[in-house]
Amino acid sequence: MLLTRTSRYQAGDASAVTQARHWCRNELSSALPQSAEVGYDVELVLSELVTNAIRARCRDLQVTLVVSERSVRVEVFDDAPGTPALVAFQPDSDHGRGLAIVAAVSQEWGVRPAVDGKHVWAVLSVHVGAPTNTSH
Repeated sequence: MLLTRTSRYQAGDASAVTQARHWCRNELSSALPQSAEVGYDVELVLSELVTNAIRARCRDLQVTLVVSERSVRVEVFDDAPGTPALVAFQPDSDHGRGLAIVAAVSQEWGVRPAVDGKHVWAVLSVHVGAPTNTSH
C-alpha cells in the first residue's frame, strides 16, 4: 500500500465537493505521479459520491483514499439515512446519473453499513505504463 488518507468536510458547505476534489488531486499526484488518467477518474467518482452524500442531507462527511500499485479505493462516509442505489433515469432528468457513472468508471463499488451511517466505496484500477512518444 502506498497511501491511506482521510479528510473530513462540512456537509452543509457548498464547496465541500470542490475541496474534496482538490484534496484528492493533491494526494494522488504525490502517490501516483505517472498515472494522471486514473486521477481524473478517481476525482469524478469522488465528486459523485460526495455530491450524493450532500444531496441526502448528511451532517457528517468523511472521504478516504487507499492507494496501492494496482488500485485506488475511494470511500465516502456519511450519516444520512437510506442506502444509495442505481436508478433508471430519464434523459431530461437533472439527477440520477451519479451511481451509473461510478459503476461505469470503477471496477466495483458498493455500500457498507455503519452504526452511525454508511460507507459508499468504489475501486478503480491503476494502469501505469511507460510514457508513449508520439513524435516521429
